Amino acid sequence: MVANQPTSANFEKTFLDLPWQDVLWKQVLPYLSIKDLFSLRLVNSHCKRLAEGYFSSLKQLDISTVSDQITLTAFNIIIENTQNLTSLNLKNCTQCACEDTLVYLIERNPRLSKVSFKNCNALSDCVLLTLSTTCLHLTHLNLSHCTWLHNVGLVTIAFKCHSLKYLNINSCFNITDESIRILVFNCHKLTTLKFSGVYNITDYSIEMVSKACPELVHLDIQGCYRLTEACVKFIMTYCKSLQVLKAKNCQHISERCLLGLDESISVDVLHETLSRKKIPRITDQI
Repeated sequence: MVANQPTSANFEKTFLDLPWQDVLWKQVLPYLSIKDLFSLRLVNSHCKRLAEGYFSSLKQLDISTVSDQITLTAFNIIIENTQNLTSLNLKNCTQCACEDTLVYLIERNPRLSKVSFKNCNALSDCVLLTLSTTCLHLTHLNLSHCTWLHNVGLVTIAFKCHSLKYLNINSCFNITDESIRILVFNCHKLTTLKFSGVYNITDYSIEMVSKACPELVHLDIQGCYRLTEACVKFIMTYCKSLQVLKAKNCQHISERCLLGLDESISVDVLHETLSRKKIPRITDQI
């Protein structure tokens, strides 16, 4: 027999003979789409165990790319044994993001630090209560276009999640100054705060944000029509770390007023970032 000649047993080996945890789960399956993973799961019982074992090992789960296709049954299969998630993106998942399922998922994954429920309209503040009491190390939370969000939900996050750095509550129009005040006095580490289209926000909120969040880098106040130029003075005085300010459609704030901000701040007011070369600075005319 020729040396190193493959035996008949060698020809029977398949990719399933590769180490699952160190090779297949880490180096192969991450390149498959969720649709491909479910197709693999249907091949045979071994592939079914392989796929489900991979789901249980996930640290990051993003189903936003298949949000219009995935069913509640499929979602339950994915999350059934997950206990290691640190990141969860359910953007636009209206079919599978039901309240009971998410409460179950959150309770089993206390290490979650980044969560997006953007445009998940079938939820309630109850989910945030579970999130705040379970995931105490939460740093990123996206609730954009979650019209169900009320002050009570935001306050529960504020009281428990003191490590929060990123918060997006764009178009959550039920939020008022009071919950923003409680938020910033409990979450001093905020670097990004977005509440465009939150119509109840007034200059008082901006004053509280400016004074309580010294590390703020990005602030989005687009469409907050109750804001006046008084809020710009608070930003100018206290937001020394600010790099980006989005202020489109703030009808009571003029471009001339925004020119008083430090030149290091990128100010987005119209279709383009405001150029301080086009209009003389206020201080230049005094």
